[in-house]
Amino acid sequence: MPLLSIIVPVYNCEIYLGQCIESVVDQDFADWELLLVDDGSTDMSWTICDRYADRYSRIKVISQANQGPGAARNKGIANASGEYLIFMDADDFLENNCLKELSKIIAGSSGVDIVLGRVSTIQGDDELSKTYFTPVY
Repeated sequence: MPLLSIIVPVYNCEIYLGQCIESVVDQDFADWELLLVDDGSTDMSWTICDRYADRYSRIKVISQANQGPGAARNKGIANASGEYLIFMDADDFLENNCLKELSKIIAGSSGVDIVLGRVSTIQGDDELSKTYFTPVY
């Protein structure tokens, strides 16, 4: 059972999807699974998901008819085997060491239910906002 299940709803996001997936597989922390939930994409998103799943055993692709991102996240939750869940959108990406830092917070805090992660909103070359890792008990 992995420590982290990362759930990504996928719908017509072929432009961003590779960067999203690569940001997970390039982490220096390996105790994760990535669930890509294709929500009825009509572009090449499904093919991209499938290619990555063929290359990496920790990536699972789940397909469903288009029902929206909430239903896709719920489908991911139903198929997740990790102790903790991470939700990403297909146009998100993780900074280097993100999963390792999250795992340190989890390991160093007993009874942690939620960890709020650092988020940066980027438009063009401008970083607009940040928050930081915070355990919630």
